[in-house]
Amino acid sequence: MNHSYNPVLLLVLMMYFVILSGCSDDTDAASEGDVIAAYLSANGIAAQKTDFGFYYIIDTPVNANFADTLKPLSNYLVITHLKGALLDNTVFGDTKQKGDGQPIVFDLSHNRIIEGLRRGIALFGRGQSGRLFLPSRLAYGSGGDPVLGIPPNTPVMYYVELQDFYPNESAYNDSLITQYIREQRIAIDTTLSSGIYITIVDPGDTRNMPGNQDTIVMQYQGYFFSGELFVDSRSVGIADTIDLGQSISGWSRGIPVFGVGGRGRMIVPSQMAYGFDGTDTIPPYTPLIYDIRLLSIQ
Repeated sequence: MNHSYNPVLLLVLMMYFVILSGCSDDTDAASEGDVIAAYLSANGIAAQKTDFGFYYIIDTPVNANFADTLKPLSNYLVITHLKGALLDNTVFGDTKQKGDGQPIVFDLSHNRIIEGLRRGIALFGRGQSGRLFLPSRLAYGSGGDPVLGIPPNTPVMYYVELQDFYPNESAYNDSLITQYIREQRIAIDTTLSSGIYITIVDPGDTRNMPGNQDTIVMQYQGYFFSGELFVDSRSVGIADTIDLGQSISGWSRGIPVFGVGGRGRMIVPSQMAYGFDGTDTIPPYTPLIYDIRLLSIQ
Protein backbone atom coordinates (compact mmCIF):
# COMPACT_ATOMS: atom_id res chain seq x y z
CA MET A 1 0.00 0.00 0.00
CA ASN A 2 0.99 3.62 -0.42
CA HIS A 3 1.58 4.88 3.12
CA SER A 4 2.42 8.57 3.43
CA TYR A 5 2.19 9.92 6.96
CA ASN A 6 2.59 13.33 8.51
CA PRO A 7 5.24 12.73 11.21
CA VAL A 8 4.14 15.47 13.62
CA LEU A 9 0.53 14.36 13.34
CA LEU A 10 1.46 10.78 14.17
CA LEU A 11 3.13 11.89 17.37
CA VAL A 12 0.04 13.82 18.49
CA LEU A 13 -2.31 10.99 17.63
CA MET A 14 -0.27 8.42 19.51
CA MET A 15 -0.88 10.55 22.60
CA TYR A 16 -4.64 10.49 21.97
CA PHE A 17 -5.03 6.77 21.56
CA VAL A 18 -2.22 4.59 22.75
CA ILE A 19 0.36 6.18 25.01
CA LEU A 20 -1.72 6.01 28.19
CA SER A 21 -2.07 2.48 29.50
CA GLY A 22 -5.19 1.13 31.13
CA CYS A 23 -4.95 0.61 34.89
CA SER A 24 -5.84 -2.46 36.91
CA ASP A 25 -8.57 -1.72 39.46
CA ASP A 26 -11.46 -3.24 41.38
CA THR A 27 -14.18 -1.94 39.07
CA ASP A 28 -17.30 -4.07 39.02
CA ALA A 29 -16.73 -5.72 35.65
CA ALA A 30 -20.20 -7.27 35.58
CA SER A 31 -21.83 -3.87 36.12
CA GLU A 32 -19.85 -2.28 33.27
CA GLY A 33 -20.67 -5.28 31.13
CA ASP A 34 -24.34 -4.63 31.78
CA VAL A 35 -23.91 -0.98 30.78
CA ILE A 36 -22.26 -1.96 27.50
CA ALA A 37 -24.86 -4.66 26.82
CA ALA A 38 -27.67 -2.17 27.44
CA TYR A 39 -26.06 0.32 25.04
CA LEU A 40 -25.73 -2.31 22.33
CA SER A 41 -29.34 -3.43 22.79
CA ALA A 42 -30.70 0.12 22.76
CA ASN A 43 -28.84 0.90 19.55
CA GLY A 44 -29.52 -2.38 17.78
CA ILE A 45 -25.84 -3.31 17.55
CA ALA A 46 -25.27 -7.05 17.12
CA ALA A 47 -21.81 -7.15 18.70
CA GLN A 48 -20.05 -10.29 19.89
CA LYS A 49 -18.66 -10.67 23.39
CA THR A 50 -15.12 -12.00 23.78
CA ASP A 51 -13.67 -14.13 26.57
CA PHE A 52 -11.80 -11.02 27.73
CA GLY A 53 -15.06 -9.20 28.48
CA PHE A 54 -15.18 -6.67 25.66
CA TYR A 55 -17.54 -6.57 22.68
CA TYR A 56 -16.77 -6.08 19.00
CA ILE A 57 -18.53 -5.86 15.66
CA ILE A 58 -16.93 -5.97 12.22
CA ASP A 59 -18.95 -3.96 9.73
CA THR A 60 -17.12 -4.70 6.48
CA PRO A 61 -15.73 -7.80 4.79
CA VAL A 62 -12.03 -8.18 4.07
CA ASN A 63 -10.96 -5.66 1.43
CA ALA A 64 -11.05 -7.33 -1.97
CA ASN A 65 -7.88 -5.45 -2.94
CA PHE A 66 -5.91 -7.80 -0.69
CA ALA A 67 -5.32 -11.41 -1.65
CA ASP A 68 -5.07 -12.69 1.91
CA THR A 69 -7.54 -12.84 4.78
CA LEU A 70 -4.95 -12.91 7.56
CA LYS A 71 -5.30 -10.97 10.78
CA PRO A 72 -2.48 -9.32 12.70
CA LEU A 73 -0.86 -11.38 15.40
CA SER A 74 -0.49 -9.95 18.88
CA ASN A 75 3.05 -8.70 18.18
CA TYR A 76 2.38 -7.11 14.77
CA LEU A 77 2.71 -3.48 13.75
CA VAL A 78 -0.64 -2.04 12.59
CA ILE A 79 -1.66 0.98 10.54
CA THR A 80 -5.18 2.05 11.41
CA HIS A 81 -7.69 4.84 11.73
CA LEU A 82 -9.21 5.18 15.20
CA LYS A 83 -12.01 7.20 16.70
CA GLY A 84 -12.52 7.01 20.46
CA ALA A 85 -15.80 7.93 22.15
CA LEU A 86 -17.77 7.51 25.35
CA LEU A 87 -21.02 5.59 25.21
CA ASP A 88 -22.92 8.90 25.07
CA ASN A 89 -21.08 9.45 21.75
CA THR A 90 -18.78 12.16 23.12
CA VAL A 91 -15.70 11.86 20.91
CA PHE A 92 -12.31 12.19 22.61
CA GLY A 93 -10.08 11.60 19.57
CA ASP A 94 -10.37 10.94 15.85
CA THR A 95 -7.48 10.36 13.45
CA LYS A 96 -9.54 11.57 10.49
CA GLN A 97 -10.23 14.90 12.13
CA LYS A 98 -6.67 15.68 13.16
CA GLY A 99 -4.13 17.36 10.87
CA ASP A 100 -4.19 15.77 7.42
CA GLY A 101 -6.30 12.81 8.53
CA GLN A 102 -3.71 10.07 8.17
CA PRO A 103 -3.88 6.77 10.12
CA ILE A 104 -1.57 5.98 13.02
CA VAL A 105 1.03 3.24 13.48
CA PHE A 106 1.70 1.17 16.58
CA ASP A 107 2.86 -2.22 17.82
CA LEU A 108 0.07 -4.38 19.25
CA SER A 109 2.47 -6.00 21.72
CA HIS A 110 3.71 -2.80 23.33
CA ASN A 111 2.78 -2.57 27.00
CA ARG A 112 2.00 1.13 26.67
CA ILE A 113 -0.95 0.36 24.41
CA ILE A 114 -4.27 -0.02 26.23
CA GLU A 115 -5.17 -3.69 26.46
CA GLY A 116 -8.54 -3.34 24.76
CA LEU A 117 -6.92 -1.97 21.61
CA ARG A 118 -4.20 -4.61 21.65
CA ARG A 119 -6.71 -7.43 21.83
CA GLY A 120 -9.45 -5.84 19.76
CA ILE A 121 -7.56 -4.75 16.67
CA ALA A 122 -6.14 -8.27 16.35
CA LEU A 123 -9.68 -9.39 15.42
CA PHE A 124 -9.69 -7.34 12.21
CA GLY A 125 -8.35 -8.22 8.77
CA ARG A 126 -6.76 -5.85 6.29
CA GLY A 127 -9.27 -3.30 5.05
CA GLN A 128 -11.88 -4.19 7.65
CA SER A 129 -13.71 -1.68 9.83
CA GLY A 130 -15.85 -2.01 12.91
CA ARG A 131 -16.20 -1.08 16.56
CA LEU A 132 -14.80 -2.13 19.93
CA PHE A 133 -16.69 -1.66 23.19
CA LEU A 134 -14.29 -1.76 26.12
CA PRO A 135 -14.86 -1.88 29.87
CA SER A 136 -12.65 0.52 31.79
CA ARG A 137 -10.32 -2.23 33.04
CA LEU A 138 -9.26 -2.72 29.40
CA ALA A 139 -9.11 1.02 28.70
CA TYR A 140 -8.45 3.93 31.10
CA GLY A 141 -9.22 2.21 34.38
CA SER A 142 -10.02 3.75 37.75
CA GLY A 143 -8.08 6.91 36.93
CA GLY A 144 -9.81 7.74 33.67
CA ASP A 145 -8.13 10.50 31.70
CA PRO A 146 -8.99 14.09 32.67
CA VAL A 147 -7.15 15.50 29.63
CA LEU A 148 -9.27 13.49 27.23
CA GLY A 149 -12.41 13.95 29.32
CA ILE A 150 -12.74 10.26 30.23
CA PRO A 151 -14.17 9.82 33.76
CA PRO A 152 -12.92 7.07 36.09
CA ASN A 153 -14.35 3.57 35.60
CA THR A 154 -15.94 4.47 32.27
CA PRO A 155 -16.49 2.13 29.31
CA VAL A 156 -15.35 3.49 25.95
CA MET A 157 -15.77 2.52 22.33
CA TYR A 158 -13.40 2.71 19.40
CA TYR A 159 -14.21 2.86 15.73
CA VAL A 160 -11.51 0.95 13.87
CA GLU A 161 -10.47 0.98 10.21
CA LEU A 162 -7.49 -1.32 9.85
CA GLN A 163 -5.46 -0.26 6.81
CA ASP A 164 -2.56 -2.67 6.91
CA PHE A 165 -0.18 -4.56 9.19
CA TYR A 166 3.36 -5.92 9.24
CA PRO A 167 5.04 -8.69 11.24
CA ASN A 168 7.55 -6.28 12.76
CA GLU A 169 9.03 -2.81 12.70
CA SER A 170 11.76 -3.85 10.29
CA ALA A 171 9.32 -5.12 7.65
CA TYR A 172 7.22 -1.97 7.94
CA ASN A 173 10.23 0.30 7.56
CA ASP A 174 11.64 -1.63 4.63
CA SER A 175 8.30 -1.28 2.84
CA LEU A 176 8.31 2.49 3.36
CA ILE A 177 11.98 2.91 2.44
CA THR A 178 11.93 0.83 -0.73
CA GLN A 179 8.80 2.64 -1.88
CA TYR A 180 10.46 5.99 -1.22
CA ILE A 181 13.62 4.97 -3.08
CA ARG A 182 11.58 3.77 -6.03
CA GLU A 183 9.39 6.88 -6.21
CA GLN A 184 12.31 9.28 -5.80
CA ARG A 185 14.53 7.26 -8.15
CA ILE A 186 17.39 7.27 -5.68
CA ALA A 187 20.58 5.42 -6.62
CA ILE A 188 21.68 3.23 -3.71
CA ASP A 189 25.32 2.16 -3.47
CA THR A 190 25.22 0.05 -0.31
CA THR A 191 22.49 -1.73 1.63
CA LEU A 192 23.47 -2.96 5.09
CA SER A 193 21.96 -6.05 6.70
CA SER A 194 20.48 -3.77 9.36
CA GLY A 195 18.23 -2.18 6.73
CA ILE A 196 20.24 1.02 6.24
CA TYR A 197 20.43 2.27 2.63
CA ILE A 198 23.43 4.39 1.66
CA THR A 199 24.24 6.61 -1.30
CA ILE A 200 27.92 7.52 -1.46
CA VAL A 201 28.64 10.90 -3.05
CA ASP A 202 32.32 10.82 -2.05
CA PRO A 203 33.83 7.78 -0.25
CA GLY A 204 36.56 9.90 1.35
CA ASP A 205 39.87 8.43 2.44
CA THR A 206 39.15 4.70 2.57
CA ARG A 207 42.46 4.18 4.40
CA ASN A 208 41.11 6.24 7.29
CA MET A 209 37.66 4.97 8.24
CA PRO A 210 36.08 5.06 11.72
CA GLY A 211 35.09 2.08 13.82
CA ASN A 212 31.63 1.89 15.30
CA GLN A 213 32.90 2.95 18.74
CA ASP A 214 35.05 5.87 17.57
CA THR A 215 34.48 9.55 18.24
CA ILE A 216 34.12 11.53 15.03
CA VAL A 217 33.52 15.06 13.83
CA MET A 218 30.90 15.50 11.14
CA GLN A 219 28.28 17.77 9.64
CA TYR A 220 24.80 16.46 9.01
CA GLN A 221 21.23 17.25 8.10
CA GLY A 222 18.29 15.05 9.08
CA TYR A 223 14.89 15.12 7.46
CA PHE A 224 11.71 13.13 6.94
CA PHE A 225 10.50 11.57 3.70
CA SER A 226 8.26 14.62 3.31
CA GLY A 227 11.39 16.75 2.96
CA GLU A 228 10.82 18.47 6.32
CA LEU A 229 14.12 19.18 8.07
CA PHE A 230 14.29 18.20 11.76
CA VAL A 231 17.99 18.82 12.48
CA ASP A 232 20.85 20.68 10.78
CA SER A 233 24.28 20.85 12.40
CA ARG A 234 25.34 23.43 9.83
CA SER A 235 22.70 25.90 11.03
CA VAL A 236 24.88 26.75 14.03
CA GLY A 237 27.99 27.09 11.89
CA ILE A 238 29.98 24.29 13.52
CA ALA A 239 30.42 20.55 13.11
CA ASP A 240 29.35 18.11 15.80
CA THR A 241 31.63 15.81 17.76
CA ILE A 242 29.87 12.46 18.10
CA ASP A 243 30.69 9.32 20.04
CA LEU A 244 29.43 6.61 17.67
CA GLY A 245 29.28 4.16 20.57
CA GLN A 246 26.65 6.38 22.23
CA SER A 247 24.76 7.40 19.09
CA ILE A 248 21.79 5.82 17.36
CA SER A 249 22.57 2.44 15.80
CA GLY A 250 22.00 3.87 12.32
CA TRP A 251 25.01 6.15 12.76
CA SER A 252 27.31 3.63 14.42
CA ARG A 253 26.63 1.15 11.60
CA GLY A 254 26.30 3.50 8.64
CA ILE A 255 28.97 6.14 9.13
CA PRO A 256 31.91 3.65 9.15
CA VAL A 257 31.10 3.03 5.47
CA PHE A 258 32.73 6.43 4.79
CA GLY A 259 36.33 7.51 5.10
CA VAL A 260 37.45 10.88 6.40
CA GLY A 261 36.35 13.55 3.93
CA GLY A 262 33.54 11.33 2.68
CA ARG A 263 29.97 12.44 2.25
CA GLY A 264 26.69 10.89 1.28
CA ARG A 265 23.16 10.02 2.31
CA MET A 266 21.90 7.38 4.72
CA ILE A 267 18.29 6.24 4.93
CA VAL A 268 17.89 4.83 8.43
CA PRO A 269 14.95 2.63 9.49
CA SER A 270 13.28 3.49 12.78
CA GLN A 271 14.58 0.36 14.52
CA MET A 272 18.07 1.79 13.93
CA ALA A 273 16.96 5.26 15.09
CA TYR A 274 14.27 6.19 17.63
CA GLY A 275 11.81 3.28 17.37
CA PHE A 276 8.53 3.31 19.28
CA ASP A 277 9.47 6.17 21.61
CA GLY A 278 10.52 8.71 19.02
CA THR A 279 11.61 12.11 20.36
CA ASP A 280 9.98 15.50 20.85
CA THR A 281 10.26 16.08 17.10
CA ILE A 282 10.50 12.55 15.66
CA PRO A 283 7.35 10.40 15.82
CA PRO A 284 7.31 6.69 16.62
CA TYR A 285 8.35 4.25 13.88
CA THR A 286 9.70 6.94 11.56
CA PRO A 287 12.50 6.17 9.07
CA LEU A 288 14.93 9.06 8.70
CA ILE A 289 17.23 10.51 6.05
CA TYR A 290 20.65 11.89 6.94
CA ASP A 291 23.00 13.77 4.64
CA ILE A 292 26.43 13.54 6.25
CA ARG A 293 30.02 14.75 5.76
CA LEU A 294 32.69 13.01 7.83
CA LEU A 295 35.36 15.58 8.74
CA SER A 296 37.70 13.72 11.07
CA ILE A 297 38.22 10.91 13.58
CA GLN A 298 39.40 11.90 17.04
